[in-house]
Amino acid sequence: MFFTWAARARENRIRFVGDAGAIEWTGGELRLERAAAVERFDYSAELEKTAYHRWFTGLFEGFVAALDRGDPAAAAGPFLEDIRRVASVVEHAYLAARNGTTVAIADGA
Repeated sequence: MFFTWAARARENRIRFVGDAGAIEWTGGELRLERAAAVERFDYSAELEKTAYHRWFTGLFEGFVAALDRGDPAAAAGPFLEDIRRVASVVEHAYLAARNGTTVAIADGA
């Protein structure tokens, strides 16, 4: 994983390689390689700062709706689980870097 947020140009690169293929994120493009086929998805428009208001609008609408229903646990939506999974991947990446080896990430981690 390579992230830059404080540099003059923002760049994020992530590549995961497994037995069944690979997933790579570079410059707003998500590339999936599996079974000798490559699929590409362009998300660059969603990463523009002009799109941020749509992200936050949806987050706040879901949060307020859950609170209105009296369901504070649902106010976090699926995001807490997403955060947990991302943190697990980052922790595995640090472990791999520290040990200089590859690290398997269990399903659901």
